Parts: sequence; C-alpha cells; structure tokens
Amino acid sequence: MKNLSSLKALTIWDCGRATSLQNLEYLTSLQCLQLSWCSEMENLPDIRSLICLEDLTISSCIKMTCLPVGLSNLSNLKTLEIGPLSPNMRIFPFPNLNHLSPLSASLRNLDINAYEMDKVENLPNQIQHLRQLRSLKIGGFKNLKELPEWLGKLTSLERLHLTKLPLVEHLPSQAATECLSQLTWLNVDLCPLLEKACRTPNGSEWAKIQKVHHVRFFEGFF
Repeated sequence: MKNLSSLKALTIWDCGRATSLQNLEYLTSLQCLQLSWCSEMENLPDIRSLICLEDLTISSCIKMTCLPVGLSNLSNLKTLEIGPLSPNMRIFPFPNLNHLSPLSASLRNLDINAYEMDKVENLPNQIQHLRQLRSLKIGGFKNLKELPEWLGKLTSLERLHLTKLPLVEHLPSQAATECLSQLTWLNVDLCPLLEKACRTPNGSEWAKIQKVHHVRFFEGFF
C-alpha cells in the first residue's frame, strides 16, 4: 500500500486469513476505513498518520483485543463504529481520552456493539469526554445493569439508540437526562425492562422522555 497515498476509501470485508494490516500508515489521504468480519485479524498498526480519516469501522473481528494506537489523535474523525470484538475481553476497548484530546473535539457519531462479548459489564468511561457527540448507539451489552450518570455530560447529543440491553431498566437520573436538552430522537430496541418503564404514564422513566420529540420502540413510533 506504499504507492496508494491518494486512496480515499478502503474496505476490507470477510478476509478470514489476514492477521494484520501492513503499511496502513502510508494511506495519508484516506478518509474512510472499514474493517469487518476479519476473523483472524488481531491488531492494526499505529494510525496517527491517517490525518484525513473521517470514518472508521472496526467490527466483527473476534480476535482483536485492542484498538489501534493513535486513534485519539485523529482530529478529523467524525464517525466511529467499534465492535463486536474478542469475546474474551472483560473491558470494552476504547481510546484513552480527556477533554483536550483531538478526538474529543472531532467525533460526532459513535456506535459501540458488545454482542457476544459477554464478559463486558460496563460502558467505556472515556465516552464522557466526547462533548461534541451528536449520535450515540449502544448495543449488545448483555450484562450492563445501568446507564451511567455521565451520559448527562454529552450535552450536544441529538440521537440516542439503545439496543439489546436486557438488564437495563432505567435511564440516568432526572438531573442527568435534563442536561440532554438537544436530544430529539430516542430509540429503544430489544430492551424489555427499559421499554416497560418508558411506555406508560405509570412507568418510572416516563417523565424523563417527555421532552424528546421522537421516541421509538421496537414495535414502532411512540
């Protein structure tokens, strides 16, 4: 790939024999990288040189246990989709961030999927530093028992999609949800306890979603 410095998009799909991706650092014009269903892929090289990257997907790579070095330095990355990855992990991988990290200022859309990663019990705390995030999708966290209070720090959030969270019964506190003043879409799919708490006026979460313009459950719009 040393001669592909002008390449804008790269998709690697269902490449079962590849264990690594060499010379990725030479793709300095790359804007979109999608890596999916690469069952033997264990890691990616340092990607901090991919300064034009706007869209990154790493999904269904069941031997991958960490994210590439340099991810938190990508100042143009807008959309990030992670998971599912190795089912052996106890902590969902996420780049080290603080409020000054370039990724904290650039990222707008995040999709994290822990399907079949049954040892993972919590969301990555680093997400709370993504203060410019507009869309957040959380799916497949089978053992997640509650949504963290720090979701209320994502004050730019406009869309929240929760799917396949069977143990989650409550949204964050009233104080935290009131901080999400820009939230206009809430999707709740295959979260039976949370759906029950949100759907009726007697539900414990009913009051928290009254100002959300569009609330959708699995069966349809509410």
